[in-house]
Amino acid sequence: MKENIQNNSKKGKPKVFQNKKISASQRRHKKDFKKCQKIWPHLFVISGAKPFAIQIRDALLKDADNKSVKISNGTIYNAIYWMSRTFQYQRALSVCAYRIDIHGEQAEAVQEKHREEARKKCSEMNKKKTSRTAKKKITTKDPNAQTKTKVITKKKKNHYTKIGVAQMREA
Repeated sequence: MKENIQNNSKKGKPKVFQNKKISASQRRHKKDFKKCQKIWPHLFVISGAKPFAIQIRDALLKDADNKSVKISNGTIYNAIYWMSRTFQYQRALSVCAYRIDIHGEQAEAVQEKHREEARKKCSEMNKKKTSRTAKKKITTKDPNAQTKTKVITKKKKNHYTKIGVAQMREA
């Protein structure tokens, strides 16, 4: 895994952050998103995401031609694809009443079926997130065919409290 090291000036110890592995297509989609973000910074914003108007890709291609910017249809498609699958975009789609056009103005209203699909996707994303952060038990098989469960601890006010219990059981 790729590691980023950030110096923590208060304690003098560097923090190590591990980035999760992403596929080549995910990397390409994010790269295309950043490229479109440079051209249309008011549209491709994660923190204040708003639902795009339907058929916005065609409007973006025409706008790129007017600005004489070289950008392909696939690049715009990948950027919209990446953006529309973020939690922030899905949340905005489930909450906002209107979609926006390329100028950031209101276009058409968000249909109820799109709003419902976005709510379902948000709840699925939340379930995945909570399942990843839930307490984890690490089990290993030893040569004696016994399963060992490691004690899981959680830091609480400068001391550790036991969450799990070490178990030994016959397989």
